[in-house]
Amino acid sequence: MTTYHRPTLPDPEFLDPAGQPFPYGHRWAGQPPENSYSVSTHPERFAPLHQVADALLEHLTSTYDVHLEQDSWFTREKPGEGTSTHRELRLTPSSPMSAPLRLAWTDFPGVVVQAGLVARLVEQQQLFPVCGCDACDDDLEHLVQELEELVLAVAEGRFHERLLTNGWQWSFTTADGGGRSSESAEGLSADIRRTATQTLSALPDGRWQPWPLKSAGKA
Repeated sequence: MTTYHRPTLPDPEFLDPAGQPFPYGHRWAGQPPENSYSVSTHPERFAPLHQVADALLEHLTSTYDVHLEQDSWFTREKPGEGTSTHRELRLTPSSPMSAPLRLAWTDFPGVVVQAGLVARLVEQQQLFPVCGCDACDDDLEHLVQELEELVLAVAEGRFHERLLTNGWQWSFTTADGGGRSSESAEGLSADIRRTATQTLSALPDGRWQPWPLKSAGKA
């Protein structure tokens, strides 16, 4: 079994309008100024997310028995304004008890993830970064960590999905015992609920199982 190694992240220096260096992630002491919204002065700072996604993909395909194929699944949040992609992939583990995963590399640049079953059925996705504007003041290392935690949790069997009376919930635990969760109160159609129930009811407490490891000698 291979071990995932994070690529070395660059540490560029960014200057404010006064020519003073500042760190993203700690830029605003209070409310961001109005002119920082809907503006991304240095979108190139998110480019390392592509390197991280590449490294994760290499780890997944070299470690697990998973089928990799080109796909077209990314849903733009704002038609006409949404980010375009130059790569969209689907990873399907050999066991139906293991969660599927989709990855997209956006031209912004950024990475989009669709994990599990219900997210695919309702066309929900997680964006890294979610927005990327100056006001959001995203910290690259924090984004990288969140991306790694989600993808590795799916592959290592620490990703959960469950249906609610009105909506659904996903959650995962991290290797150090932490975790994240998200709950959607959006109602599910009868067809989606039926499909999800058939699959999730077979999982122990809604927890997807670890992806099967690649057997020795298998390409």
